[in-house]
Amino acid sequence: MSLWLKSRISRWISSSNSARRFSPLDIPNLVAWYRADLGITLNGADVSDWADQSGNGNHISQATAANQPLFNASDVDFNNNSSVEGDGVSELLRRTAFVTGAIPQPNTLVIVYKMNDNVGVQNLCNSGTASARQALFAVDTDFRMFADTAQSIHTADTNTHTLIGLFNGASSNSWLDGVAGTPAGTVGTEAMNGLTLFANDISLAWVNGKIAEFAVYDRDLTNAEKNPFGNYAADRYGLTWTDI
Repeated sequence: MSLWLKSRISRWISSSNSARRFSPLDIPNLVAWYRADLGITLNGADVSDWADQSGNGNHISQATAANQPLFNASDVDFNNNSSVEGDGVSELLRRTAFVTGAIPQPNTLVIVYKMNDNVGVQNLCNSGTASARQALFAVDTDFRMFADTAQSIHTADTNTHTLIGLFNGASSNSWLDGVAGTPAGTVGTEAMNGLTLFANDISLAWVNGKIAEFAVYDRDLTNAEKNPFGNYAADRYGLTWTDI
């Protein structure tokens, strides 16, 4: 085989592989997307700003140095990828409202995370305002969804996971590493506006834990959309995903 032909085949294979690579941008209706190796502004070792990678400008930030979460450039819990870590005491990132305003249900949240302990109430994510609240949070070892009414969905632990949460009133549901949780049922019908990571909307329920990636979509995702995201996260972060 000639060198020219080998070169052409090599470039074709490379192009084909690139075409198969998943990005959260591939799924329509992406409102916000954060990945810990992208868009991070540091204040020393801590994160002052985390830029939204969706192109919608929904950046989250923390102006107070003492309340800025830690940046882990290479984290063994995420296959040596980056993560952002809350201390469970006073650290959070927030924007009070999305650029386009509140997003009604149904909507879908995707988070790649690890809790460092299972003690007390810990809000991994919440809205940025008390007037439109949706949350994924743990109470000790009970993981819950909330949009005015809290419902248990999974057992909380200290392993690294990908969680997809669908907020859709009485049809709300969740998938932990691809495995369906306890049907959330009626979690309430509140919309989501803005975002708080590592605490709740009133700066309580601090998280002692880490987030590597987080995305918000303003609709229900099909299984054909959830599975590529789950498999991408499993491959990137060294996790498992069972196709839905």
